[in-house]
Amino acid sequence: MIGRSILHCQFGVVSAIASVALASSLSSQGTAADYTRADSLNRHFQNLLANVAERPTWLDATRFWYRKSVVGGNSFVLVDTKTSTKGAAFDHARLATGLNTAANQHYTAITLPFTEFSFDGTTAIRFVAAGGQYSCTVADYACTHIGAAPAPAVG
Repeated sequence: MIGRSILHCQFGVVSAIASVALASSLSSQGTAADYTRADSLNRHFQNLLANVAERPTWLDATRFWYRKSVVGGNSFVLVDTKTSTKGAAFDHARLATGLNTAANQHYTAITLPFTEFSFDGTTAIRFVAAGGQYSCTVADYACTHIGAAPAPAVG
């Protein structure tokens, strides 16, 4: 009988310790400050690596673009596999100027505020930035606000 009491007592202590450990691990989500600190790591280390290419986006069977890191920001590169050429996907400085006018913001050629864009044929570039959707003509880089930014996907 004493053996059972000791066993129950030991089981109770182990159970209590396990409950405390489980409760503390379940409630150990980070604080808002933890998440802010983690989010700032990207900005902190951004200038340490350059020429890191991101996932390519194919435009058709022979052309694709990708975004790559440069010192201080990013740039977009267009590759044509048929002609074996690679260059800027668009005039980054002119696009920044056009977007600054349309959005009343201040972006530079390497701090454009989007990661994805689409070509509207070969005449315009469309993207989401500064809380809206924009279309910029390639001929003169005049940018137009064409609507609100789509709601983020839930899931």
